[in-house]
Amino acid sequence: MRKRRTWVYVERVLAGVGVAAVLVVSHGCRSRREQPVNEPSQLSVSPSKDVANADATGNDPAASKDERPPHFPAPTKRPPSLTESIEYTEGGVRHTAWLSTELVVELRPSPEGARTVQRLQPSAEEVPTQLRGVRVWKIRGRSPVELANDLTRSGVAASPAFHPSPAPSPQLSALPGGVLAKFPPDWNEGRVAAWLAAQGAAAGEKLAASPGVFLVPSDPGMKTLELVRKLERTGVLLECYPNWIRSTTLR
Repeated sequence: MRKRRTWVYVERVLAGVGVAAVLVVSHGCRSRREQPVNEPSQLSVSPSKDVANADATGNDPAASKDERPPHFPAPTKRPPSLTESIEYTEGGVRHTAWLSTELVVELRPSPEGARTVQRLQPSAEEVPTQLRGVRVWKIRGRSPVELANDLTRSGVAASPAFHPSPAPSPQLSALPGGVLAKFPPDWNEGRVAAWLAAQGAAAGEKLAASPGVFLVPSDPGMKTLELVRKLERTGVLLECYPNWIRSTTLR
């Protein structure tokens, strides 16, 4: 006895104006004891469906949810990792801050500052923040460090933005200027001032709430970090770390 087995595969081919149905028919072989074989198919097609009713996506609008092919969500795009970071010790704890690749913080916003930013970087876009007193700019095609330095030289105090982890996040920090230096407990203000002058730094302001800690003036941005490293290398200070504006959180 000859049995004929026919498999019909329907391939929906999307063209500009319609859908074509391609039928591929294959014939089985001779066998009296041959049993039907259930083979999995990449595409399950209901005999009652008319491929002409398929919409532009290739799915039949009349099909129930259970009959539609399973949805595979697109893979989530992970933000690019930041590669440049700085380290400093504050309160006896070592911290790391990661340099943003696209954000600059204008520290004392003004109309003139905005015009200067647009003149130096015409494509800059202001980014809303929840923290008042600063303005954050998003830039492309230029280093935030370079733009912040150019702004500061033009009279607009600015700093590149920093993140608390290698993945960019809404939490930002900036360097408004100033270094916090903790001196040995037996140093008086005169000795501190003389030592700072010998290092080429301005006289610091003693912080009443923190014994032995002085706020040493510096330019904003990366100039602050340069002074931190210079003072640390002397080996005299108990601690030396940047003055931060923290939690500049984007909306």
